[in-house]
Amino acid sequence: MRNAIRSAQKLVTVTYGFDFAEFVRISLLNRAKDENRNDFEAMERIFDAASARKQAVIVTARTDDGKGVAAVMIVWGGANAYFWQSARDPSCGIGGVNALRLWTSIELAGRMGLTFDFDSYGSVKSAKFLAGFGLPPLARVEVSRQIASYPGKLFKLANGLLLRRARAAADAVRR
Repeated sequence: MRNAIRSAQKLVTVTYGFDFAEFVRISLLNRAKDENRNDFEAMERIFDAASARKQAVIVTARTDDGKGVAAVMIVWGGANAYFWQSARDPSCGIGGVNALRLWTSIELAGRMGLTFDFDSYGSVKSAKFLAGFGLPPLARVEVSRQIASYPGKLFKLANGLLLRRARAAADAVRR
């Protein structure tokens, strides 16, 4: 991982800023607007509110000509800094740029005396990438609401009918 970070440092410069429009531009290079699931209006409101409280920054990797090729929004509170949102130009072709922006974010949190939380990674590939930084993963419980599939709904419906019938039969026996 160190070699990837050092290689990227030779090709890009890391800056700290607040240019949300540039973040959106980079994000749209990765996924076009019709495929992009980000709610940029809501994200901007959150980022602006955190920035006004001096609790947010955008860490951007820039090429020699100043073009942003990868960015991450970091937000923080009293104890933790969070890797909130990230964007990367897939055509930049700079190996190690993801590791560099993550490492730079970890260093930023360290300078502020905060724990760094990169909980926003959600895939096995990302978990393997993070394992390259040397710390063991911490499992977190995630609760989400999902619509059951049609066979699942039928199972729940049938199970519910059986339970109601069993309760009705038990009530009839008690009477």
